[in-house]
Amino acid sequence: SIATQASPARDWQPYSKAGGYRRWYGFTDRVVHWRLDGADIRAHAASRPQNVPYYFRPAIEWSDVGHFDLGARYRPAGYIFDVVAMSLFEEDDDERKLLATMAYLNSSFAGNLLNSLSSGMHYSVGYVAKLPDPGWVPDHVLEWAGKCVELAKADWERNETSEGFCGWIAPDHRGPSTAREWAREIAEHERRSLERARDLEVAIDAFFCELMG
Repeated sequence: SIATQASPARDWQPYSKAGGYRRWYGFTDRVVHWRLDGADIRAHAASRPQNVPYYFRPAIEWSDVGHFDLGARYRPAGYIFDVVAMSLFEEDDDERKLLATMAYLNSSFAGNLLNSLSSGMHYSVGYVAKLPDPGWVPDHVLEWAGKCVELAKADWERNETSEGFCGWIAPDHRGPSTAREWAREIAEHERRSLERARDLEVAIDAFFCELMG
């Protein structure tokens, strides 16, 4: 089951402050001191934690300031979030609905409509709430979205500051090689991953454009 609350043994909790533009997964490299349910932060005169009941729940998030499209990302359970990390939650933390919503928000149909609704580059939750409901999304589209998250997560975790930093060894690495061979293997793995992600995004976009027509 999906955890919806922090580990009481951890003084520092994962913290989302949105960041720049990324689709599917990313910007999971910050923490906040939340000892004793944030006692030190709450004691500060200027502090006023917002939406606390939603902390540590899985969500779809995006940055307040966009880049011509929303850039929706999956945020796993276990995070505290900032006001600039726009967040969308589903009842009962339904992962199927989260994947469906994220896929829809990353479509060109949703992006074009949001740009027509917003007065600038800010994508507030109010604008997102005005989008038409796409209805039921079939399992194969959810699988595509899940694979996009998986590919984006693997890419993000090659950053040394990410919580799951795994280095640059390609999954199909089969043993010792020269530095040149190793670099070529990494480059080929990256090329295949980017190509696969692009193909999945095209398929997802085509589905929603046809659906919403």
